[in-house]
Amino acid sequence: MKQIEKHFDIKEDIPISRIAGFSDGLIAIIITLMVLEIPIPSEIKMTEIIEFAKAIIIYFASFVVIGTQWNRHHFLLEQTEKVHKSFIWKNLLYLFSLSLIPLFMKWLIKHPNDFIPALSYSLIYIITDFISIQLIISVLKNKKKKTEREERLLTEDRKLITQILPILVFTLLFVVEYYLPNLTIIFFIIFPVTMSLIRAFKD
Repeated sequence: MKQIEKHFDIKEDIPISRIAGFSDGLIAIIITLMVLEIPIPSEIKMTEIIEFAKAIIIYFASFVVIGTQWNRHHFLLEQTEKVHKSFIWKNLLYLFSLSLIPLFMKWLIKHPNDFIPALSYSLIYIITDFISIQLIISVLKNKKKKTEREERLLTEDRKLITQILPILVFTLLFVVEYYLPNLTIIFFIIFPVTMSLIRAFKD
């Protein structure tokens, strides 16, 4: 067991630039995959154009989510003073969840009027956002000298309401779905975008 741990051991002197380069490259690939998943209309018909428009809207929502997550991740790496093994594995977990967004976006584009794809699309956002908050907390709490902005972010992100608010809204939408199924699908798509923009302007 010790030999296995030693084999997979990550040194603490990995430059931030390597992590930033890997993360930025992966996020660029994620955005590229998303735009490639948009189906081009085979015929110039109103039904085809409507489906194409729906796919563009879903892509736009995903682009906003990825863009704001990249901005937060960029800020996170700027504040990182020392890279620990735990940070690297948390960052990989974060990138893994982020990389699933194109998959669920593709599912949602193929079934834009179905509840389960919309539900799953929103759920993967909540998971990604939660991991992002934990990353920021782990970095800022270990930083010796913090700016006023960093102190504010650390205080806000540590609040229970900040961490569970997306889950509460998600649960509310799940309940509303029973009474307004068609509208809830729209809300499940708008929800990640709204939360992402709130995070962006708050930060």
